[in-house]
Amino acid sequence: MRIRLLTAVVPVLIAMLSGLLIWPATATPAGAVNPPPPITLETPGIDAHPGYKPQKSCTASAKPGTTALLKALLKTWGGKSWGISRFCTSGGTSEHKEGRALDWHMDSRKAKDRKKVDQAISWITRNRGEVAYRLGIMYVIWNQKIWSTYYQELGWRKMANRGSWTANHKDHVHISLTWDGAMGQTSWWTGKVLQVPKNGRCGTASFGPCQPMIGRSKSNSWPAVTVGPFSPYPSETPNIAGSPRVGLTLRAVPGTWTPSGATLAYQWLRDGKAIAGATAAEYVVAAADIGRAIRLRVSATAGGVTTTKTSDSLPDAVPGILPAPRPKVTGEHLFGSTLSGAPEAAFPEGTTVSYQWQRNEKDIAKATASDYTLAAADVGKKVRLRVRAALAGYTTITGYSSAVTVKPQQFSAAPKPTVDGILRVGGRLTAVPGEWSPQATFGYQWYRNGKKIKGKTKVTYTLGKADLGKRISVRVRGTLPGYAALNRDSERSAAVQTGLSAPTPKLSDATPRVGQLITANPGTWKPAGATFGYQWYRNGKAIAGATERGYTVTAADHGTKLRVQVTGSLDGYPNLSKKSASSSKVANGQFKPGTVEVTGEPAVDSTLTADEGTWTSKNSAALTLQPVFRYQWYAAGKAVKGATARTFTPAAAHRGKKVHVVVTGTLPRYTKLAATSAAVTIG
Repeated sequence: MRIRLLTAVVPVLIAMLSGLLIWPATATPAGAVNPPPPITLETPGIDAHPGYKPQKSCTASAKPGTTALLKALLKTWGGKSWGISRFCTSGGTSEHKEGRALDWHMDSRKAKDRKKVDQAISWITRNRGEVAYRLGIMYVIWNQKIWSTYYQELGWRKMANRGSWTANHKDHVHISLTWDGAMGQTSWWTGKVLQVPKNGRCGTASFGPCQPMIGRSKSNSWPAVTVGPFSPYPSETPNIAGSPRVGLTLRAVPGTWTPSGATLAYQWLRDGKAIAGATAAEYVVAAADIGRAIRLRVSATAGGVTTTKTSDSLPDAVPGILPAPRPKVTGEHLFGSTLSGAPEAAFPEGTTVSYQWQRNEKDIAKATASDYTLAAADVGKKVRLRVRAALAGYTTITGYSSAVTVKPQQFSAAPKPTVDGILRVGGRLTAVPGEWSPQATFGYQWYRNGKKIKGKTKVTYTLGKADLGKRISVRVRGTLPGYAALNRDSERSAAVQTGLSAPTPKLSDATPRVGQLITANPGTWKPAGATFGYQWYRNGKAIAGATERGYTVTAADHGTKLRVQVTGSLDGYPNLSKKSASSSKVANGQFKPGTVEVTGEPAVDSTLTADEGTWTSKNSAALTLQPVFRYQWYAAGKAVKGATARTFTPAAAHRGKKVHVVVTGTLPRYTKLAATSAAVTIG
């Protein structure tokens, strides 16, 4: 048979490259935007992957899927193309010779190139190689390390030193594709998940025999050769098409059996043991297969003779890949609103989906339902939904919604505030916020002629001398958790007028004593006509009930300082209060004794009685005192021993002598005083 290898690309795939490969105009070499698929994926899922399929023939023309991927890398991240095809006569096995490998020039010595390659690799390998499966990538080599879809559990593996910068892939990225990826048959290009590989190990849709490896003398010259009959593929050795990942379908490739017409039976094996019920030509990888080697046993029966062949083992089965949740959130990002979230992806039956709302990327306590009502703490923060999907045998996958800043509510009613009070110096003004909806908490700032009055931030403000002739206003600031704070300003008042003026009141005596009546002198007030109120103070504290102009000093005042506050009132004016200076410390009171007399018949054995008279305050004659009295009787000028009672009975020894009594008065906080009676002669 004579064949000629063609370099022309299948028209359908040419159409794919020219019509479907649409890269965003905004993509830049900076790598800020990952390449999007040209066609949206119709249903969730991951393409089947045949594992590692090395070069078996030489069909070196660049394949459409390989070309499209290289263009995408250059378009998005820059760099240079180091080509796809290689001469068939070049040494070693290489997918370049089948047009399904590319070299992308990037220099690992340059930080900017390393950054771009890191971005591209992250795009390809994230989510357990989701994009790699969808593109049909077998492996990637960069900077003397290799990553492969069929050995993902090993991660990036160090490669042996090949002796040169280029051989160690330090100046370029090498990517090898499956035949489906190279031919553009994977879901990245078609939008349809490839459940079973379409192209065999040599790129033929029928999984037929390979074309022979031949050489060529020039890059654009293909010689015609004569070859014998194609060898059967895969002879009598069964093969497995598909990737050993949970949830994906493996398909039996029984091979060509001789003679034809044999009846085939299948048994799928897990670590060499038959899987119960797995006797069809297809097998869906299960969770129990993780970490186990899957093989296929094919039994062919013809003419009463049965022959059994077993395929090679696939790489150990790995967990399945659930589709990215892609959470979508509906609802207004406004305080008090309820957000509802749900994944847009369709998951296999039995998948558990959990929710967690986050504020500035931190979990919100107890916010684990699909709905969430925005709280005051969310205002001004970025809120997003995390959706996590889990299913036995699959890698748990997490997706996030877009984070959106939560806005505050607005007050529905916030009237202009007003000011109550008398606009005169000394007047006390009060801010009236009005009825806000909903009810707010208020703060205040007073202004004089439009300028802030430092420190005046209470609901009331007392007008001072600095305000005379000025116009006063107030700013009310309403706040409420979850609502935007709002300032409202009152109108400016009329000019502030003068208030009452008064001198400092004086005390009638600034050196008071206990028992003394002192009075307040308010002085002359302007304008005239004010009425006065009084309040007396003891060491700065108001004395209960002491509200008259005059005040009689009590024992409780001893040792303290007194002062009086005079408050003047006049219609149309704010009340004005003025305090006197403090007195000296209150001293002891002084007695004014009454006239002490001896009553009774002045005779031997006759009882004499001391009459103390009426004692008063020396400083306030109107104040009658009740001292405690002590007595001492005298005869002929000498104290009579034991005669200390109010009464005294003279004895015979006292006949003819003059007798008198001394009365001593005592009272707390008063100076002790003794008064002497006139003498009487004892008969």
